[in-house]
Amino acid sequence: MNVLDVYWLKLETLSPMIITSEVGKAGYVHLTLTDFIPGSMLKGAILSSAILCGSISIDEADKLAVSPDMAVGPALRTYDPDAPPLSRLLLTHTLCFRSKWGGEVLSLGADELAKEPDYEKTLANLIERLTITRMKRDGWKVAPGEIKRIAGRPAVKEGARWRLVGFKEPVKKSYYVQVALDHVRGGSSPGALYAYEHVPPGATYSSLIAVLDISPLKEFLDKSEAELRIGRGISRGFGLVKAVFSAIGLPKGKRLEEGERIALEALSPIFVEDPLPRPPRPGDLLTPDLDWYQKMLNLKPEGALRVKGVLGSTTTYRGWSVRTNLPKLPIKALKPGSILICEVEGEIGEEVVAALPILGINHHSSAGFNQLIPLKPDPFRGG
Repeated sequence: MNVLDVYWLKLETLSPMIITSEVGKAGYVHLTLTDFIPGSMLKGAILSSAILCGSISIDEADKLAVSPDMAVGPALRTYDPDAPPLSRLLLTHTLCFRSKWGGEVLSLGADELAKEPDYEKTLANLIERLTITRMKRDGWKVAPGEIKRIAGRPAVKEGARWRLVGFKEPVKKSYYVQVALDHVRGGSSPGALYAYEHVPPGATYSSLIAVLDISPLKEFLDKSEAELRIGRGISRGFGLVKAVFSAIGLPKGKRLEEGERIALEALSPIFVEDPLPRPPRPGDLLTPDLDWYQKMLNLKPEGALRVKGVLGSTTTYRGWSVRTNLPKLPIKALKPGSILICEVEGEIGEEVVAALPILGINHHSSAGFNQLIPLKPDPFRGG
């Protein structure tokens, strides 16, 4: 019987890292992601490093791309490298706020919102209730307009409260300026000045990876330490990252009962195939894939999640496949930090609930997609 091994991955940048997200700042600076490293990018870096150090062959890496036996989540930025993902390091969701002068993460209570038959009508009342409650507890003199939404940002748990990463210790960034050359003229091309924003050395991230004990990748993870190359410009010294792997167990889960309404947070981009990838919408049925869970956990999952409401925005993922040397299929998905309000059809066992944040709904979690965590209770709601 195959056994699923879960590893806690700690990362530290050894050289500037560039993960381009969009073009901004006068139209020539390519902004970089600072809060997290996408799971798809992390998977590619791990496989590439495993090939370079001889732990797996190119053929084995090719087989893992076609028939995966691993799942990888996004690496979240953290100021506390010893904060375990999920329990003490988590993405804030759509209903999370902070005051304009405080780094404490507040929540409207996604678990309570899920119980309401008309959640949209209830949302405005929750905002007022949150403000009044916090004013009484902390002596705030604030109005609803003085709190800021912080969906999709990493937060670390300190005692009973959560603190937003980057509030008191803002991410230091710098820029790498380049200019395209006109080989005919022998000089710079007019209007071709551009720059890449990058994360400096010393930034720390944390993630979870799960593999079967028979996976060819397990030998690489058991080395405990490796160097990865992540992002752009790795041939010029950018993106060198130290990785430390520690074996841990699966988190605990609570069974979901028939007819129960529950809020789930997207930990990675979420999509359904219809037949092309698109964000989930009310009426969709999210069913844990039978073959995937049979392969990874030796069990047949039962039950499904009927989407009743979606709180969040969408994103489009594009990329280039090193394996096929072709563009990847664009994926339009729900952004990480979004909330899905669902009704349980059948029953979903605690093993599946525990694995959803890592193994996700289906095998697309092997590329860093479709990972969900039940907000039962909402961890950011606190007192």
